[in-house]
Amino acid sequence: MQTSTAMSDAMHAECRYLEELLDGQAYLAGERPSAAEPIVFPEIRLVPRAMERKPEIMTALDFDRLADRYPRLAAWEERVGVDKTPGDQREARE
Repeated sequence: MQTSTAMSDAMHAECRYLEELLDGQAYLAGERPSAAEPIVFPEIRLVPRAMERKPEIMTALDFDRLADRYPRLAAWEERVGVDKTPGDQREARE
């Protein structure tokens, strides 16, 4: 079983990888959402949710400033996490 530090290090490594991947593009596979977004988003969304529920632990693991540390990832999370109705999505394509 991994320790909290090892798991935190692995999650930070993943965040760094995604941060680099988002350099120069809006989404994980380019300028449009792809199948990657619904796969990765739930995992990344767990970080802010854990911050809300267990701020002391997440702060100790250096996840308290996610947007400062990984600004492209935070912006991506905002883009992907916006709730849209099907009508909103049609309008965006037109």
